[in-house]
Amino acid sequence: MTSEKKNSIKKLDIQQPFFTPKINLNEYLANAPDSKCDLIDGQYFHHSPASKTHVRLRQILVAIIDFFVSEHDLGTVLSENFPVKLDEKNWREPDIMFIPNNQLDLLYDTIFTSIPDFIIEILSEDSQFRDEVRKRAEYEKIGVKEYWIIDPNSKENSIFLRIIDNKYQQIEFEGNKIEIDSIPGLFFLNEWIWPPENYPRLQIVFRTLNLLDI
Repeated sequence: MTSEKKNSIKKLDIQQPFFTPKINLNEYLANAPDSKCDLIDGQYFHHSPASKTHVRLRQILVAIIDFFVSEHDLGTVLSENFPVKLDEKNWREPDIMFIPNNQLDLLYDTIFTSIPDFIIEILSEDSQFRDEVRKRAEYEKIGVKEYWIIDPNSKENSIFLRIIDNKYQQIEFEGNKIEIDSIPGLFFLNEWIWPPENYPRLQIVFRTLNLLDI
């Protein structure tokens, strides 16, 4: 591969198809790039590599949600590179999604064909329009109950949405805490998402959520 072609691949964004796809869902899955991508109107769109801050926040969020969900036997938590089917020519790969037990029969090895109850997307430099406009409209349309768009560097730029009367309504922190309706009992504190210095030790978080003995 020439250096010119390599540079062109690195510069791909949401406006440029990563790959010319096949014609049905199984072929789309079989031919999908190994890296994270969305399928939009029958074409793959490549995501830029995540930053260290993005990756670390995703790890923390997944660890907390997954342990809580597992301890209470509520369903399954999946993170990145796993597609949610919108229709035969569209899928999205959320940073994090929660699938309740009553939807697990529609979770296959390489795709989820129903509607997650809860999705988190973590903003990156090239994803703001995609996450705040395109995906917000798509997730509202299919009925994702709660959708969080988290800016890892700014609480003020983050958006927390919940379906109320079939429309997304923005919800706010109550003091230092925000609850997840679709995962009863689970909440997040402000400093777990935007710590003043380092992320809290998971043992402390789990004790706060009554998941460990004091």
